[in-house]
Amino acid sequence: MVSTARSAASRFALLWLPLLASPPLAAQQAGASAGPTLASVPRFPVRASPIGLVADVRPREYLGVTGPRSAWLGTETGVGELWVHPLKVAREVQLSFKIPQYRAPLRGPDVASRVEVRPEGTTITYSHMSFTVKQHIVAPRDEPGVLMLLDVETFVPLEVWVSFRPELQYMWPGAFGGQ
Repeated sequence: MVSTARSAASRFALLWLPLLASPPLAAQQAGASAGPTLASVPRFPVRASPIGLVADVRPREYLGVTGPRSAWLGTETGVGELWVHPLKVAREVQLSFKIPQYRAPLRGPDVASRVEVRPEGTTITYSHMSFTVKQHIVAPRDEPGVLMLLDVETFVPLEVWVSFRPELQYMWPGAFGGQ
């Protein structure tokens, strides 16, 4: 899944549903040479929480965003797994960033710099000299899925890549017996 940010600031939404349904693709612009992009979500403020915790990323520290029916479980670098009760839907979910200055994409865990944990969600900030991406992760109370909002500020064309390995494994103890 690739989305290209051409403006100075953009916001994209990724919604992971139980069957990994992808978000609707925006209609291609006439004459645009780039591929399809994700529909943009209008910018809205994410207010600081009086009980939120903010710190530099610690690569091996656990980070979880949980709701009654779904969860994103991983580390502060942004690598995690997606759970939608009772299934583990995907593992090794992570972002990568492609900019024209580099031949290979920059891995999210390599440029993750800050993490903010609040009761309503978690924000992981990825920083580079050319861009800043804030990944807001929320597990809704009333829906089975995980919502990821990407707040992108860039000075150069930027491609945001989301990679994962599909799993579809039942929770313990249902996973025993070679499912």
